[in-house]
This record gives sequence, structure tokens and C-alpha cells, in this order.
Amino acid sequence: MRAPFVSLGGLVDEDSDWAQTEVINWRPGPFLSETDALSGNPVGNIFNGVVVNCTAADSDARLTLINYNVTLVGKIVFTQIIIF
Repeated sequence: MRAPFVSLGGLVDEDSDWAQTEVINWRPGPFLSETDALSGNPVGNIFNGVVVNCTAADSDARLTLINYNVTLVGKIVFTQIIIF
């Protein structure tokens, strides 16, 4: 079970006029599968983050922060892969 949420957290506009920004869409990243390092059992549905697509409609605006919140319900397992 998961409940991710993504929004814009910061914007710098170099020219003090308006800057229209928005998150176009976001989705959970592809889930991974691996083997449990202790038991050798297969482990599936490993959460791998979120993928965000956002836009700024002003040529001198810079997105500086993306806020995200992910609530996961599950168990902790140790695998050979490293998740960043």
C-alpha cells in the first residue's frame, strides 16, 4: 500500500514579473523485484520513488524545490540492490 503526493515547493523568478508553474503529472516509479539477502526468497513490489513532470511558463524562472510525501505500509527486507 502506498500514498505518494508531489507538489512544487520553490521557485525563483529572476525578473520580478509573474511566473506560471505547475506539476503536469507525476507517477510512482517502476517497482523493482529482487531476492531477500537473508532468506533467499523473492521480494516484489519494491518502491523506487516517484517520477515528476513539471513546467515553468517564464523563461527566467527556475524551479528550486519539489515537495513530496510518500506513506508506505509494508515490511523491511534487505536485498543486494541499492535504491537511491
